[in-house]
Amino acid sequence: MKLPLLILFSAFLAIAPIAIGQQINQNTPENDQLHPGDETENWQYPYQAAESKKQQLLDMLNNFKEPVSVGDLIRKLGKPDRIDDLRKEYKPLSPYEAGFLARNKDSYSYRCIWFARKYSKAPGLSDSWLAAYVDKNEKTVSVIHQNWLKN
Repeated sequence: MKLPLLILFSAFLAIAPIAIGQQINQNTPENDQLHPGDETENWQYPYQAAESKKQQLLDMLNNFKEPVSVGDLIRKLGKPDRIDDLRKEYKPLSPYEAGFLARNKDSYSYRCIWFARKYSKAPGLSDSWLAAYVDKNEKTVSVIHQNWLKN
């Protein structure tokens, strides 16, 4: 009776570290990878986010002082509504943002966008959003911008 328990326990000890290691690695910010995507293509317009989402975006904007990891930002704000690969073609969100990206073209790899309000599929000057610009290292957000989040 003791031998089958010993074999079972030995097998558990051999497999447990592998399973635990895989689970930890899947949740670390170092393994957070961004993939371009646009959830807004499936939305009904005009779109208005819940007040709680808008408040989360405002809180992030008001408390953003230093670079943050992409993984931490996504854990705080949820999945971005749109992720653009800035190394390829992208649509500017506003004239200010277009100028910022033109001046800093080679500094960022991705742009993560969370919308609070969006009137149509096309970019609009009255859209309300928070955008996070991911550094070339694809791990750090050092700049965030907003449009019409503050009243």
